[in-house]
Amino acid sequence: MSLEPDMAAPLSMRTDAETIRRIKLDVRRRLHRSLDHLIFEAAADQVPPALSRERLAALTLSEPFPSPIVFAAHAALLRAAETDRADLFARDSAALAALPEGEHHAPEAPVMALLHERALSPAACEFLKRAFLDDIGLTADLVGPSEEEADRAADLVGLALSGFGQALPERHAEFSALVCMIVLAKPGPEADRGFGGATVFDAFGAVLVNVEALKSPARTLMTLVHEAAHQQLFLCHLDDPVLLNDAEPRHVSPLRKEPRPMEGVFHAAWVSAKMALVADAMLRSGNSPQWVAELAAYRESSIAAVQDALPTIEAGAEFTPLGAELFRELRSTAEAL
Repeated sequence: MSLEPDMAAPLSMRTDAETIRRIKLDVRRRLHRSLDHLIFEAAADQVPPALSRERLAALTLSEPFPSPIVFAAHAALLRAAETDRADLFARDSAALAALPEGEHHAPEAPVMALLHERALSPAACEFLKRAFLDDIGLTADLVGPSEEEADRAADLVGLALSGFGQALPERHAEFSALVCMIVLAKPGPEADRGFGGATVFDAFGAVLVNVEALKSPARTLMTLVHEAAHQQLFLCHLDDPVLLNDAEPRHVSPLRKEPRPMEGVFHAAWVSAKMALVADAMLRSGNSPQWVAELAAYRESSIAAVQDALPTIEAGAEFTPLGAELFRELRSTAEAL
């Protein structure tokens, strides 16, 4: 089965970096319109704007792309407005206005950032923690890693991404178009459970990585590819949903025994297919690093994960036309590997 790009889809399992950059132009405009509405219209009668329209445009519309911190600030302001919390809106809009200049825009290439006030401003840390907060407790208590843990994680991320770029430069470029910030953290003392990584549209451009889960360059690469695939899927349905199923966590699949919404099952299958695709391409490349052999196990486990999820999706998914198109590609990718 051919693995050549399907240009009919706005985004695909094999999309290129340029397609992602074009879609991000629209994301940037949406972010600006939403912040402008929140600050200068929705809340203006209760909270005087903390920054001018010119200042907001500089944050959101000027180059480079807005940072994940600005996206996370937007999410905080939206929640404050939706819950009619003028006090929180005032606090968070002032924090957005006061962000250090270095936190306004995304870097040109992925960088690592410690979720700690020795690396980011207090406001940035708080915005990111709230953006990554999940509803089942995996990321409810996040702390920054120690210097030793951060150095070790940075080494592993560096090896993973350099090997990725060496072996698959086009896929590395796609990753760099999706991810600009790799946030290094770990579960805090109040955490009930651990996690490997996390991605949310509320902090678009950032992936959260648990430094305690990084064991090797191969595992690190698979974690990063997994999280970037979530970012890609977010871009697939900015307007049109993929599924019409309700959000009740009623679906159990071999990927995760806990009931979850069908969208979660679909996301898990999509990112597993992306991991398998990248692992397979790395194994076939003539320029892969020595540690690439470890990816064979990830390739097989990722293919198995997709195959395990397919029956659950086929039995219960209520797809939109876009979702059906994406699912066909997901299934054909799994069959081709």
